[in-house]
Amino acid sequence: MCGWKGTARYWDLVVGDQVITNAVWAYDTPKPEAVSIRERFAFYRNKGVTLA
Repeated sequence: MCGWKGTARYWDLVVGDQVITNAVWAYDTPKPEAVSIRERFAFYRNKGVTLA
């Protein structure tokens, strides 16, 4: 849990036979201070995720 954003939900990313655990996350119900990030998805670049 992030102190100012709230609790994130995580998803695994599957590409072919490769599974990247917890590669994607979002805040369904962020704290009031972070409401602008509600239902936006983020990807961990350091896990090898590149969007093209």
